[in-house]
Amino acid sequence: MNLFRNVSNWFSASVVASANVGLDVLPKNAPIPMIWLFGKTGSGKTSVIATITGADEAEIGNGFRPTTRISRCYDFPSSDTPLVRFLDTRGIGEAKPNDPSLDSTERLQSDELQADLVLVTVRVCDHSLDDLVSQLKRIRNQSPSRPVILVLTSLHDAYAGQPHPDDESLAMLEDLQAAARSDRLPESLRRSIESQRERFAGLCDQVVAVDLTKIEDGFEPHDLGADRLFGAILDRLPAAMRQ
Repeated sequence: MNLFRNVSNWFSASVVASANVGLDVLPKNAPIPMIWLFGKTGSGKTSVIATITGADEAEIGNGFRPTTRISRCYDFPSSDTPLVRFLDTRGIGEAKPNDPSLDSTERLQSDELQADLVLVTVRVCDHSLDDLVSQLKRIRNQSPSRPVILVLTSLHDAYAGQPHPDDESLAMLEDLQAAARSDRLPESLRRSIESQRERFAGLCDQVVAVDLTKIEDGFEPHDLGADRLFGAILDRLPAAMRQ
């Protein structure tokens, strides 16, 4: 089950009703939601898109098209009849002192105005995030009503060689106090989660922890937290688009 079918159902029931149009004109007039994947290279953005859409990662990689020097866009399922659009900002955290081409402070503004929902992807054990946090503060200040979901990825980095914690324990992230008390989360994972929660306090509306790997990587389940990610997006996206 992927988000593609859920978004289709949502459009049928929500967009048609709010726009007061018939299904025969929906493909032409329906708004296309844009989900902004905001994160460092290697933070799991492509894996998140693959999980949401059910598309192959290679297909996603080939499907991106440049929009500016530092951003690119992927239409799903196709650019001719897109149902959802993903914006990926490249170069975050990678700018060099003498390389202004990766300074996205000004160039991101036009893309920001189009995005309905921001997914900030962060490897749970990555704590070198000053540049990302700085840019996210500016984005949050410019559009404080736009939903931001912090997606903590690569959870297995915190407990290498051990099995995944159960999903119920990870769901406690909705309640920071409960997450701090849970003895079912590996200590290193709990510390990293708490640190990221503190770092992004006030900059996101929800935190979702996922571990999205390929089946051949041997992790069970290979899509830990995917259902909670689906739910978070579907809860936030309709209201975001109405704004």
